[in-house]
Amino acid sequence: MQLLERVHLVQFFLFEAQTLTLDATSAIIAPNGAGKSALLDALQIVLLGGDRSRIRFNAQAGGSARARSIRDYCLGVYRSGEEGRKRRTATTYITLVFRDQDSGVQLTAGIALGASSDEPDHRVYGQYMLPGVALELDDHLERSKGRELPLEWTAFRELILRRCRDAGNKPELHPTSERFVKDLLFRLRAAPTAHPDLNAYRKAFQNALNLQRVEDVDLFVRTLVAEDRPTDIARFRALLDTFRQLKEKIEQVVQRIGAAEGVEQQYGRIAAQAVRAASYRALAAEYARDLLAEQSEQAEHACEQAGDKLAAIQRALQEANLEQQSAEETHARANARLQGSQGYGEQAQFDELAARDRDRLAQVKKELLREIGFVRDQFAEIRKLGLPTVDAGTLANAQTAWSEWYATLAALPSDSELPWEAGPMHAQARQALLAAKPLIDAVDGHARARHATFEEARGRLDAARQNQKRLAAGQAELHPDAVRLMSYLRDEGIDAQPVCDLVRVKDPAWQPRRSCTAHCRAGARSTASSWRSPARRAVAAVPNGRPATAWPPCWTVTMPTRWPSCVASWASCAAWKRKPS
Repeated sequence: MQLLERVHLVQFFLFEAQTLTLDATSAIIAPNGAGKSALLDALQIVLLGGDRSRIRFNAQAGGSARARSIRDYCLGVYRSGEEGRKRRTATTYITLVFRDQDSGVQLTAGIALGASSDEPDHRVYGQYMLPGVALELDDHLERSKGRELPLEWTAFRELILRRCRDAGNKPELHPTSERFVKDLLFRLRAAPTAHPDLNAYRKAFQNALNLQRVEDVDLFVRTLVAEDRPTDIARFRALLDTFRQLKEKIEQVVQRIGAAEGVEQQYGRIAAQAVRAASYRALAAEYARDLLAEQSEQAEHACEQAGDKLAAIQRALQEANLEQQSAEETHARANARLQGSQGYGEQAQFDELAARDRDRLAQVKKELLREIGFVRDQFAEIRKLGLPTVDAGTLANAQTAWSEWYATLAALPSDSELPWEAGPMHAQARQALLAAKPLIDAVDGHARARHATFEEARGRLDAARQNQKRLAAGQAELHPDAVRLMSYLRDEGIDAQPVCDLVRVKDPAWQPRRSCTAHCRAGARSTASSWRSPARRAVAAVPNGRPATAWPPCWTVTMPTRWPSCVASWASCAAWKRKPS
């Protein structure tokens, strides 16, 4: 249940800024003219959403001649005339703070009003509801030059938005009193399952504020509390009979629903098993497809990166060509000047030979640096593979010589000679290659294993796709070996078709009690060797081409080194001409 704990009044009637603290046993007792009616009217303004058509202020508070209005309460009018008004303009806040006695969660609800002596009516700035927030009196005020003044509505709205955001809730700012009162009743309901009646609430609120002496309690209840709605006894009895019949019907329907639910549960378990089996097969195929798709995406990404690198290299090549052309032009001009000098012929021959040797040396150094760098990078790639057969110490020892050679070559000036002799260098290179041979063998084995895994996954994916197409066409699912055999035959130009697509056994006497795979394997192992050749396997899959000692037409041979397998179910196998024992 919600308990009203505090009432904040800012520029309301004769109150400038006042907080009224309440509890479950509070009572308002004061002499006439002290403001009891004003406090009740302040509660009425909030709880009825400021709807003037619903509010009934206490007429005795303002004399018998007239009753106060919301504008009068805002301006603090306590008697007629200019001297009977406390303020010329007002920004009025009436805020109620509730607390849930069970959960302790607080709720703030209130209304912001404005009025001026130059305007005939008041203004409604807004109606606010703040779940989980308990506003204080200082939240409505600001201090300027030692005075406490009410906050402007825009500043107050920003403040309550920030307070609700800090509390993890959202404020409710209602544009109409109807929506505000409905939301307030819903949040103040006594129980989560209660549904307050807005019209009944307004009537009860109006009667509760009627401060007249009750002489006859029965008359008060009949006229002001109870609704004038006489009971139709005949109609009531008819409704009772109808409810009894509905109860019997409901009981019958409940029994039928219970029986149907039992049947539905049985069918549900069967369907769940079938769906689970199909899901497992689909998940396996989808996993293989996702794996291949991921590898394809990685290859595409690598291709894009290579394309970017190629474009960058082409741009650098164009720039180098331009620089080369400029250098050639400069060189041509220098040669022209040099040819005119004395002794140019002999010096030119010497320079030509020296330049040729320098170019050859630079080319050799460049090629050697590229090759050694390539080998060093391959060792780094082997380390990234993390192969269990590769020892880290062996890899480091094999990489050391190549790294040292690369560092030495990279540090050499462009016109310096190679720091090694040819013979010792060749011997060291042969030793380094012998040390790298175990690593090369391990990488080759890893590459072959990965390639075999890829080929096997691609075969399973092709089989899954073909079985998916067959299932979609209403045909039986084929064994992966049978699918592989049909693929081999199709590559050889032989159009083979499984017998399970052509034969259907309807006579129960001809249907074996166990699968045709068990029968055929039990009696056909002796002739398996006659079906090892590709020609005989092709004959087994071609209609009307099976020899006398052949397997049943539902058998296909998948590989030259494997046993035949049956591609038809036992119910549709036409290979058996007698009923098995």
